[in-house]
Amino acid sequence: MLDCMLKVNPEERFDINAVVELCELQRAQVRKPKIDPFLIMDDIMEKLKLLEYERLFCRVYGHP
Repeated sequence: MLDCMLKVNPEERFDINAVVELCELQRAQVRKPKIDPFLIMDDIMEKLKLLEYERLFCRVYGHP
């Protein structure tokens, strides 16, 4: 967007309507629901337990 706003030729340059439209599109994308990081971490921990990560890796190599 900045490149389009800084064009020397006024005919190639974004006008205020184009800038507002792009900003609204960006804002709409930001509002999408995000996954809670705690749910992701719980999922990772569950998978590590299934793989017996602590027993097979941490203890064997002396990691906490």
